[in-house]
Amino acid sequence: MTIDPRPILIAFGDLVKFDPRLKADYVYSSLMAAEKWLVSQRRNCLVPGAPIMFYQNRLGFVGTAAIAQVAQTSSADSTACPGLPLKLFPYRISLEKIRVFPRPIDCRPLIADLTFIKNKKSWGLAFMGTPRLIPKGDFGRIVKAKG
Repeated sequence: MTIDPRPILIAFGDLVKFDPRLKADYVYSSLMAAEKWLVSQRRNCLVPGAPIMFYQNRLGFVGTAAIAQVAQTSSADSTACPGLPLKLFPYRISLEKIRVFPRPIDCRPLIADLTFIKNKKSWGLAFMGTPRLIPKGDFGRIVKAKG
């Protein structure tokens, strides 16, 4: 019996304090083109087949992918996004089934219906500490809002 992995939320923002090139949109487009994402922690939820929802701070939900593999980063990963400090992101998620949304999905109209957002007034707190699991229903609501 195969268990369907639960969806994961990954939120990200600018990393310009490390390198002025590392604006969130540059990091996202570079890593999506390289079919990978780098994370600071190896969490149990990062399993092959798990769907990922990407949220760009102050912009919205920007795309989805699925995990193909999780491994430690290597020097070869530095070419995916020049300037990204690999020592802060020791794990690489190889991605498949990548879908970059044509335009970001604003989170605010969805807040009332997203169950992973417990505090509806301070909803930004729900995007801290990612990657983290989110309910399948919430993942589906976000994808459906894409139109």
